[in-house]
Amino acid sequence: IALPPVPWEKISRVVRTAFLHRRKTLLNALMLGGFDKEQVSAALAACHVKLTARPEELTPKQYVALAMAL
Repeated sequence: IALPPVPWEKISRVVRTAFLHRRKTLLNALMLGGFDKEQVSAALAACHVKLTARPEELTPKQYVALAMAL
Protein backbone atom coordinates (compact mmCIF):
# COMPACT_ATOMS: atom_id res chain seq x y z
CA ILE A 1 0.00 0.00 0.00
CA ALA A 2 1.45 3.34 -1.01
CA LEU A 3 0.87 5.86 1.75
CA PRO A 4 1.81 9.51 1.66
CA PRO A 5 4.75 10.55 3.83
CA VAL A 6 3.53 11.55 7.27
CA PRO A 7 5.82 11.84 10.28
CA TRP A 8 5.56 8.65 12.33
CA GLU A 9 5.24 10.68 15.54
CA LYS A 10 2.06 12.28 14.24
CA ILE A 11 0.47 8.98 13.22
CA SER A 12 1.55 7.36 16.47
CA ARG A 13 0.03 10.14 18.57
CA VAL A 14 -3.32 9.89 16.79
CA VAL A 15 -3.47 6.09 17.09
CA ARG A 16 -2.32 6.01 20.72
CA THR A 17 -4.79 8.71 21.69
CA ALA A 18 -7.64 6.97 19.89
CA PHE A 19 -7.07 3.67 21.65
CA LEU A 20 -6.52 5.12 25.12
CA HIS A 21 -10.29 5.59 25.28
CA ARG A 22 -11.35 2.68 23.10
CA ARG A 23 -14.94 2.52 24.36
CA LYS A 24 -15.44 6.12 23.32
CA THR A 25 -16.15 7.37 19.84
CA LEU A 26 -13.07 8.44 17.93
CA LEU A 27 -14.18 12.07 18.17
CA ASN A 28 -14.49 11.93 21.97
CA ALA A 29 -11.27 9.94 22.42
CA LEU A 30 -9.26 12.46 20.41
CA MET A 31 -10.87 15.36 22.27
CA LEU A 32 -9.96 13.73 25.61
CA GLY A 33 -6.42 13.46 24.24
CA GLY A 34 -6.16 17.21 23.70
CA PHE A 35 -7.26 17.63 20.10
CA ASP A 36 -9.65 20.46 19.23
CA LYS A 37 -13.27 19.35 18.61
CA GLU A 38 -13.77 21.44 15.46
CA GLN A 39 -10.45 20.32 14.03
CA VAL A 40 -11.23 16.65 14.70
CA SER A 41 -14.74 16.96 13.26
CA ALA A 42 -13.39 18.57 10.10
CA ALA A 43 -10.60 15.98 9.78
CA LEU A 44 -13.05 13.08 10.19
CA ALA A 45 -15.35 14.59 7.56
CA ALA A 46 -12.41 15.09 5.18
CA CYS A 47 -11.48 11.41 5.63
CA HIS A 48 -15.07 10.26 5.12
CA VAL A 49 -15.25 8.83 8.65
CA LYS A 50 -18.51 9.04 10.60
CA LEU A 51 -18.44 11.15 13.76
CA THR A 52 -19.81 8.12 15.60
CA ALA A 53 -16.98 5.81 14.48
CA ARG A 54 -14.98 3.97 17.12
CA PRO A 55 -11.19 3.61 16.95
CA GLU A 56 -11.26 -0.09 16.03
CA GLU A 57 -13.39 0.62 12.94
CA LEU A 58 -10.69 2.54 11.04
CA THR A 59 -8.16 1.01 8.70
CA PRO A 60 -4.45 1.87 8.90
CA LYS A 61 -4.84 3.94 5.74
CA GLN A 62 -7.66 5.94 7.37
CA TYR A 63 -5.42 6.63 10.38
CA VAL A 64 -2.72 7.98 8.09
CA ALA A 65 -5.28 10.20 6.34
CA LEU A 66 -6.62 11.37 9.71
CA ALA A 67 -3.12 12.19 10.97
CA MET A 68 -2.49 14.19 7.79
CA ALA A 69 -5.78 16.06 8.21
CA LEU A 70 -5.02 16.94 11.82
